Amino acid sequence: MPLKDILVHVDNSGHCKARIDTAHDLARAHGAHLTGFFARVRMARPTYVGAELDLGIQRRFTQVVEEEERKAQQLFRGRLGDSGTWCAVKGDPSEVAVRLARYSGLVVIGQQNPEIQAPGGEAVPDRLILSAGRPVLVVPGGGQFPTIGRCVIVAWDGSRASSRAVHDAMPLLIRAGEVTVVSVYPGGSREDGEEPGARLADHLLRHGVNVRARTVYAGELSVGDVLISRTAKDGADLLVMGAYGHPRWKELVLGGTTRHMLDHMTTPVFMSH
Repeated sequence: MPLKDILVHVDNSGHCKARIDTAHDLARAHGAHLTGFFARVRMARPTYVGAELDLGIQRRFTQVVEEEERKAQQLFRGRLGDSGTWCAVKGDPSEVAVRLARYSGLVVIGQQNPEIQAPGGEAVPDRLILSAGRPVLVVPGGGQFPTIGRCVIVAWDGSRASSRAVHDAMPLLIRAGEVTVVSVYPGGSREDGEEPGARLADHLLRHGVNVRARTVYAGELSVGDVLISRTAKDGADLLVMGAYGHPRWKELVLGGTTRHMLDHMTTPVFMSH
């Protein structure tokens, strides 16, 4: 299915310009409509009857949110002019993103930055990935990304999540100049000699994707480190992968590839769950 609707989260963080530009470039390349959204964060209500001081604090909080919204809209319009749609919705950024995502083909958000405290701050990527039911493109918090999807790495482990990611990303893969399916295995060999990515490559070839398959043995490295290294070595501008193939609590407690990528990504990552 063609990519026709893209949603991008707009805040006033230092790297939001790059995020908007990435979403805008994708929208232009695919002839898709772009919607920018800002979350009007609500102030938590006190558990007691508010005094005049409390009312004053709430008024000031509202003023701050309105000013943040004005600056975010100005940033969005400054990058897009009159094109695209602007949307401001009351609620937590992650909750707003989940609701709006269900009317979009792709959601573009920024890598989580724990230092962001401003009203209308960032949407948390893993909450969105797990709850939206739509693919999410996470843009790193540093760097510029003038191209997305010319050279793509697909992380393939044969799981439901990775299959979902591949097929969600098909509009990008078909347009890509080069796609490499990478299957990462621990240790230094695979006893059965099977090349699991080859079958997926055959499937993608039938869709007109310029693809090759590669099996990489991780040795003592983590899967996440291997994927980051492979992406840099190939000069890839996009990584496609399934997210949270294991329960999220296990990744939070024990670590995992999804968590590692969200924390250490250097290239935009397209994720589906």
